[in-house]
Amino acid sequence: MPSLFHFRCRRNCQCAKLKKKAHNAETVELLPKKTSPLDIGSETKEIFWGLYARHEIHFGRVLVYNVICVTPVIWFFFMWVLHWGDPGDMQSASVPLMAMLSFLSIFWSLFIATLRAY
Repeated sequence: MPSLFHFRCRRNCQCAKLKKKAHNAETVELLPKKTSPLDIGSETKEIFWGLYARHEIHFGRVLVYNVICVTPVIWFFFMWVLHWGDPGDMQSASVPLMAMLSFLSIFWSLFIATLRAY
């Protein structure tokens, strides 16, 4: 919870001035940088400042993302069949579901095709 002091001196406070300058080019130039390439396969330990980021795809997170995308149309499907429409009208209920599944399959096929190119 911010104190009353921070509410009074929003623009004139030293901390507010520092926040405005936090992402400018001069600050980035002051940071130490590693000039030689990092040898990942080497057994020797190198000391440097900075972040070493690795990209990992987690199947569970991708699955949750896809389930979140498909959940509204699955909800629509069951609401149409059970409450809104005719219980025998499966075709009208399944059109949005099949459209979403086809769009997801096109997206993933294009995504995988671009990964194989590299």
